[in-house]
Amino acid sequence: CLPICWKRNELALLAGCIPGMPALQKVAARTMQLAMELIALVDAGLLWRFPSIFQPGMITWDRWVWAAAVYESRVLPASSLPAWIWADTESPPNVWESCGVIIPFLDMLNHEDDSAQVQWKTADEEDASMKRLNIVTDEKTKKHMQIYRNYGTLDNEHFMLQFGFTRMTNPADRVRIAWALVDGVGGVAPPVDYEPVSDTANIPLSHLVFESTDADSLKAWWTEQRIALLG
Repeated sequence: CLPICWKRNELALLAGCIPGMPALQKVAARTMQLAMELIALVDAGLLWRFPSIFQPGMITWDRWVWAAAVYESRVLPASSLPAWIWADTESPPNVWESCGVIIPFLDMLNHEDDSAQVQWKTADEEDASMKRLNIVTDEKTKKHMQIYRNYGTLDNEHFMLQFGFTRMTNPADRVRIAWALVDGVGGVAPPVDYEPVSDTANIPLSHLVFESTDADSLKAWWTEQRIALLG
């Protein structure tokens, strides 16, 4: 289940940890985008222009979000497919790449980078002429055994937002930690509990910066020249 489908109490879990805040912001932005897109479609007359397709009560917010989650978690980039699939179509390549492709059954395979057994068969004239897409496995597969495909080398935030899962041990995972440098100022006395570490033991206190909440000290230290250096 993608985070755009989560309940409020589930989304609140993301706010309780540093890695969860950027993901929570992206979920909020995507939710606002979906709301604006749905409003635009309704204002454009989607319901009354196609009454035989969109019957009263068919389009709801929950169904709209569910449809978006299904599409986003299952779509494949067109560039990952053999070129003959989209090369001779009316739509240009950038449209294919923007929209992507959904392939039934293949989108049900789970992710595994070390045991990815499925790959596209090298295109040949027979496949292209018959408009047939073949996938093959490089390993022997026993009956009822699960087969996998590789979603890509992604961090856990990407896995969670697009596919609805994370990996316990993900070598590609990363955590963004920020430090508010503007809270550090020079020319102020060190805190009462300040203890020099080995790297700063021989450095004069006048050459060090310390955290300060004094407005006058902050304004005096952070001149336009120093702010420009943060660039």
